[in-house]
Amino acid sequence: MARQDRRRIAGSVRAGLCVLCASLLFAAIAVFTGSAAHAQGRGEEAIARLVMAPIQLGAKDPNLPVWRVLDGGNAPIGWAFETIELAPIPGFSGTPVNLFVMIDDAGTFMKVSVLDHNEPVFVSGLGPQPLNEFVRQYEGRSLASAFKIGKAEGKSADASSTAVILDGVAKATASVNIVNDTLLGASLKVAREKLSGVAPRPTALPIADRFEEMTFDELVAAGLVGHRTITGADIAKAFPTYSPEGTDRLFDDDVYMEIWVADLGIPTVGLNLFAEDGLERAVSRNWEHEEPILILVKGNGTVRGPDFVPRATPDRVSMSQGEFAVSIRDSDASIEPKAGVSGFDEAMILRADRRLGFNPGDPWTLNVRLAAQKNILEAPVTADFPITVSAPADYFETPVAEDTRPAWVAAWEDRAVEIGVLLAFVGVVVAALAMQRRIANPPRLLDGFRLGALAVTLGFIGWYGQGQLSVVNILVVLKGLIEGTGLSVMLYDPFSTLIWPVTIVALLVWGRGTFCGWFCPFGALQEFASRIGRALGIRVITVPARLDHSLKYVKYGVLVLIIGGAFSGTAFGEKLVELEPFKTAITVGFDREWTYVAYAAGLILLSPFVFKAYCRYLCPLGAFLAITGRVRMLNWIPRRAECGTPCRLCEKRCQYQAIERSGKIDYAECFQCLDCVSIHDDVSTCVPLVIERKRTRRAGSGQPGVTVKPRRENAVSA
Repeated sequence: MARQDRRRIAGSVRAGLCVLCASLLFAAIAVFTGSAAHAQGRGEEAIARLVMAPIQLGAKDPNLPVWRVLDGGNAPIGWAFETIELAPIPGFSGTPVNLFVMIDDAGTFMKVSVLDHNEPVFVSGLGPQPLNEFVRQYEGRSLASAFKIGKAEGKSADASSTAVILDGVAKATASVNIVNDTLLGASLKVAREKLSGVAPRPTALPIADRFEEMTFDELVAAGLVGHRTITGADIAKAFPTYSPEGTDRLFDDDVYMEIWVADLGIPTVGLNLFAEDGLERAVSRNWEHEEPILILVKGNGTVRGPDFVPRATPDRVSMSQGEFAVSIRDSDASIEPKAGVSGFDEAMILRADRRLGFNPGDPWTLNVRLAAQKNILEAPVTADFPITVSAPADYFETPVAEDTRPAWVAAWEDRAVEIGVLLAFVGVVVAALAMQRRIANPPRLLDGFRLGALAVTLGFIGWYGQGQLSVVNILVVLKGLIEGTGLSVMLYDPFSTLIWPVTIVALLVWGRGTFCGWFCPFGALQEFASRIGRALGIRVITVPARLDHSLKYVKYGVLVLIIGGAFSGTAFGEKLVELEPFKTAITVGFDREWTYVAYAAGLILLSPFVFKAYCRYLCPLGAFLAITGRVRMLNWIPRRAECGTPCRLCEKRCQYQAIERSGKIDYAECFQCLDCVSIHDDVSTCVPLVIERKRTRRAGSGQPGVTVKPRRENAVSA
């Protein structure tokens, strides 16, 4: 092995050992200094300071970490608690969000405020205000409400919406969902233990093998199908001043709408209304924790709002059981009832979540909300029309236990279409890279494909999907393993969760280039900046080889600093992650303090002069991938004996300066752009091929032939 190769490999090994040793050192410090004690609250003294007069803090409960809340006359009115002691769900930093909550004995949130958190997007991105404003939306709301996190723009549902729509936070969708799960998880635990009438009962499930043949009318008479008729008299009573659109000419006896509701999970209901194959198509997948609720409508009314979105929470219907709302959403199912069950104007199947307290064996109520509005300047008037279903108990059985499904699953189901698009895009790119020599020529084909792929990466994966991988993800994994908090927090972000496995597999096969060159949104942004600079006539600076070689080690030092800072427990240490500009440029779209914007913009503006300088010299994530990528199995870039000596065309044209003078590829610095592959197979560009073609022509042979045979490197390049 050449001395230069041995020296480079030794240098890489030293860099890897430095990162490993530093990580272990700071991990040990974190363990022995008790940094794992994140799941501890602030204590009674701190809680007392948060309770403002005339409200007082009473005694702490002996069995649950909650305090009684008293009014000015020392009468008990509610409970106060910290969420971290009841629902310590890890956030994106690996540590749980801690909220202070006061809830009255009727289940209404009196106060919700943020105590502690380390969510990166709020710590040094958007700032604390958006999160504080988000949690304050719960105040005055009932825990029995069905909460739905909407868009950040504050656009609520239509006037007849039954859900409580909370304004989300742009660029922080996953974080606010974690906060929502934390708040509701802790509050429901307190409610079930301390608030009257909400002690949970074992969930009863329909008996799978009990079936009785019945007609539709017999199902209604047996109490298995609930029914309500809304007449003109009902409308007039509910809306004495002005009535909903389309109801102003109804006589008292006229029928405005008839509604039937039923639990299709009961075989006697489902198989009498649907053929067996039709029922399987309607309720086919992922229903193990949910109950299918059928709604049938006749008449002029509708249970779908004007802004109804399939697979979302319906606006005009809600479900309740006892004192609490039932979590429901549209199934977007195919509804094909039996021939005898027809003539309905509208049909919908809802999914009612049993994990959040819904018990099919107990009576439950479906509420249909109608609204009337005189004009746009006046607030609408609404009225609820409840339909209660109380199926006979002998149709149900109570199993010993029921599995629970993690809360993050809903995030994946809500983004099912986007996930499908992401998987299709990743599949196309990976397939193209596997057939690299087919797409590398002609060069125009490669350039067009690459531009399109980078546009999707930046726009869809980055700015829209928030799928930018980050060194923060690595810190979350390290902290989760060391502190025992688990890795489930990463599953709240489907895009990055899916891109990481692709990146890891690609590391084993090709090296770091697959992610860094094709799936990194910030890398794509730099490349677009470089192309714009080229179009403007900006000349790219070629960094001298020795300086380039030295600068490429800087990113390993940045990686060590960030890992060390994360485990140091200091505010400055945690700020070091800002050396990575991904949050500024991709996650929050430059919407933060000017210093961060200037830093990220400076790196982007540097790219037209020094091609992708951040990726090559500073990126800690790139350093981590370069180290782990050394286990790759393939030297996949084709080489010839003439590569390096005498031909150095690929070396000179490589914008990443990842090709050595000898012609070998430095895969730790290769971004898999395929430019050298395009040159290698282009008979009009590759110097050995051009010379061979000229030689064969001079020799007078028939068709120009190519006798230069490509070779692949046998030794793993440093």
